[in-house]
Amino acid sequence: MEPAILIIGWLGFAGAVAAASAKGVKRFLLRRANRSSDKPAYDNLKNVDNHIQFHFGKDQDVFPYAAGPKDALHFPARCAHLCERYCSALQDFTGETGDTLALDLGCAVGGATFEMSKCFTHVLGIDSSPELVEAAQEMAVQGSRQYTAVLEGDITQQYTASLDEDVDCARVRFEQGDACNLRSTLPAFDAVLVARLLTELTEPTRLLQRLPSASCCNEPDEQPLWQSCQRC
Repeated sequence: MEPAILIIGWLGFAGAVAAASAKGVKRFLLRRANRSSDKPAYDNLKNVDNHIQFHFGKDQDVFPYAAGPKDALHFPARCAHLCERYCSALQDFTGETGDTLALDLGCAVGGATFEMSKCFTHVLGIDSSPELVEAAQEMAVQGSRQYTAVLEGDITQQYTASLDEDVDCARVRFEQGDACNLRSTLPAFDAVLVARLLTELTEPTRLLQRLPSASCCNEPDEQPLWQSCQRC
């Protein structure tokens, strides 16, 4: 069966493909211009907290207003649901498919990765940021994490983000990696999610050229994908 490959950008999506917006490209170029040479600007605690809120925050904490675009919430979960919808391996009810594997590339703190564990047997999340990967691994072990959100100006408030009860952390594994230089020992995947990533890459074409072979594995993986973090 052919793997489902979903590339999702800022303009929205139709079917299994979406375009990255010019606004996203502009934001990427400005971010690159302001980055320090030793450490990317996004690798800091404030940015980790922002990602935690975006991926796991409760509706009333993320958008505490009576009116507004609340349908835009739960973006990572909606991406995971698209993977479930378009993955042909999940539509095989004969039982011959066996375990289903999914890859969340550019997973950040793992919102979509955890969501995909509800339907895929094993899910691997890869991100280039060690801080974001560490936060995702902490969520897998603890099931929750405190974060600080900016309310207005210098006014902040502490919140607690938690995983859904039906998330199976035994199915999830996270690792740091380069989307433009994926290791050759990756296993075969039934679904690959690339959400909000292309505009962050210096050489996005390298990833696009690699994706068609994402279901091919040149060598056996040294560590089984399902050897993942368990909650305490």
